[in-house]
Amino acid sequence: MREILITATVLILCILLIRRIFRRKIGSRMQYALWLLAALRLVIPVSAEFDLGSFSDFRLMDLVGEDESGIGERLEETIRLEEPIQMTVNSRSILFRLFTTDEIRETLEAMPKDGPTSVFMAGKLGFSRLDVLLFFWGIGGFIIGAWIIITNVVFSHRLKKRRKPFDLPEEVKTAVFGEKNSGLFRKKGRMPAFYAVEGISSPCLYGFPGCEAVYLTADVIGDTDKLRHVIVHELVHKKHGDSLWAVLRGVLVTVYWFHPLVWAAAVCSKWDCELACDEGALAALGEKERVPYGETLLSIITQKGHMSDLVCTATTMTGSGKSVKERIRFIAEKPKVFYAAAAGVLFLIAVVCLFVFTRDTQFHGTVVDAQEGLLVTGGDMQIPLPASIGGISGCVVEKESDEAVIYHLAAQEEVGRFARMPLKDALGLVDEGREVTPIGDYGYNYLLRAYLGEPLSRTEHTYTPAKEAATDYQPGMDEAGTAGETAGVPGTDTNDDTTYMIDDSGYRTEEVQEVYEGKTDYLPNEQIVETTYEPDEVNVDELYSGCYVYVKADFDGKVRDKYQEEMAYIDEELKTVVYQVIVLSLNRENRDALFDSLAANRTPYVGDHSKVGALLEALPLPPTLNREAGFSLQTLESPYALRFDYKMCMDHFTKDDQDMLYFNAAMLFYAIGNLEQIAVEVKYPSGGGSDMMIYRREELEKDLPMLEKADYEDDQIFRDGLAELQTAVETYLLQTDAG
Repeated sequence: MREILITATVLILCILLIRRIFRRKIGSRMQYALWLLAALRLVIPVSAEFDLGSFSDFRLMDLVGEDESGIGERLEETIRLEEPIQMTVNSRSILFRLFTTDEIRETLEAMPKDGPTSVFMAGKLGFSRLDVLLFFWGIGGFIIGAWIIITNVVFSHRLKKRRKPFDLPEEVKTAVFGEKNSGLFRKKGRMPAFYAVEGISSPCLYGFPGCEAVYLTADVIGDTDKLRHVIVHELVHKKHGDSLWAVLRGVLVTVYWFHPLVWAAAVCSKWDCELACDEGALAALGEKERVPYGETLLSIITQKGHMSDLVCTATTMTGSGKSVKERIRFIAEKPKVFYAAAAGVLFLIAVVCLFVFTRDTQFHGTVVDAQEGLLVTGGDMQIPLPASIGGISGCVVEKESDEAVIYHLAAQEEVGRFARMPLKDALGLVDEGREVTPIGDYGYNYLLRAYLGEPLSRTEHTYTPAKEAATDYQPGMDEAGTAGETAGVPGTDTNDDTTYMIDDSGYRTEEVQEVYEGKTDYLPNEQIVETTYEPDEVNVDELYSGCYVYVKADFDGKVRDKYQEEMAYIDEELKTVVYQVIVLSLNRENRDALFDSLAANRTPYVGDHSKVGALLEALPLPPTLNREAGFSLQTLESPYALRFDYKMCMDHFTKDDQDMLYFNAAMLFYAIGNLEQIAVEVKYPSGGGSDMMIYRREELEKDLPMLEKADYEDDQIFRDGLAELQTAVETYLLQTDAG
């Protein structure tokens, strides 16, 4: 509302000024058309947003936003009335229902009948200053709207009661419509009906837009020349669509009844409507009819207009003596249109519209809640925004970059952003003097930290394979054949086979039986060797992995001082949550593709080998592992199990590999309803052995309870569950690392 009021005020003032300066130089129809811009500004609630470069700061709403007088704040002030108020209210009265909250009413209703006769309750009225303004605005709008409706209903009833159909004389028909479509108005089939009526001040065009009729007085019907002039005049009104604009004018003064310039615009636009109609009628009648047409108007306009004429949608010919003289002078003098003046007006109005209908790009994100904060998921990370910045900040995730941008609500300026970017770009920002805060030790953040001069080093955990593997044996995974040698769908009620394998390369029986039983951690019990070293100099152009950072925006000196203080506070609060940010294992694009595949191939039974195979293909690969072809299923008896293999491409097993295997196991348990156990064998590149990871549903469900809530019927619910599961897995892994 504030934006509409300010911009509409300036636009109406500009139109009035242009109208005054270029009066009788640009043509009445062009002058009338200018009011369409004011109507559009009052109807359209928002401004177009785009960047004008160095001119952006000169646009109206941007200038108002920087106004130190505080006009914008006073217009939007919604401070609640919190002074103590004491009153006596009957609990059965309407005032009690209006002023008391649900909690107070419930408290009083719960009291026993023999309880206290009066109750003191500290509180405040549930009204704000804005509520009071809205109340009075509604009352005023109701009154004005009722006045407009009653005026038109009474006028319409009077016309219908007194009107009689009227047939135009042939000479008038010939002059107006012509023969064989050669007259002034050729589309005769769209002409309105004509009526003779007594008791109206002047002839008029009236009716619902598109269904208007022309109403004629007795003095006009008796004079052929007057009748011709009046008919042409009213048909021009219809051609211009003035009935529709009259309705719109009534709606706008109803909504903006409190704005004096809107009433001024309504009066001036109605007057310009008549001038534009005169210009159009004379263009249709010809120059030789200029003086007779003026005499006709002079004889008809004999009554001073009333205030109700402004809100009546009829095109009545009434007016004061001064306005009539000006209108007749306009007709008699034939004002000349200056095309240079018209071009100048078009240029000026284009500039005005540019600075009134547009504003600098605004943020349209989610406001941080002052009670709970806000959890934001970007393309590569999940950021818990603190409640301490609630109410003064918001967040939006940019579509192109998937970066989470935090901005100041009042200033509409960026405070900072959480982003993943190449190391080279991060170092470039540091060189520019920007504040860059690494998020944990993800990616190449350890190199960024070293560049920032932090006294730290990177530690890698190398997992050396144990010489002897566990010997626990998991029964039930016997060899049942090779690929294609299956019968039915194991693991369901309609299949009698015990187990089968899908194997593109061929498993040996002894390999199938090397499945471990017993409870083991998903990390093998192996010796961990830690190697600590200082980062060496590297060629950043050859590094493809990115850095995960929080970058403070360059807002110093660009906003008001009080905004700078709040933005600096928000920036400091954001830096405190940097170590709580969860970097996701998959970016948004890969995550969406994975969720699509999991949703399309979800199955309640582990025995559906085609869907299980599709699910395995959809899983993301751990950083240093490659999946080998084939998988095997245990479907006859519990535990229903799935086994597949990976091969290392390096000589050590990384923490990222382990996290991804855990993530994949959680996704499989969610997508396959009766899957109870997953066995993953990781083979070493030298052929010197392997490790077996065992994941059990009952163990994962302790940390990931949503595994029990998978919905295999509804796609959207299933996808929402996947997103919730991913967040839970990332959080669990982060907590495990911290522990």
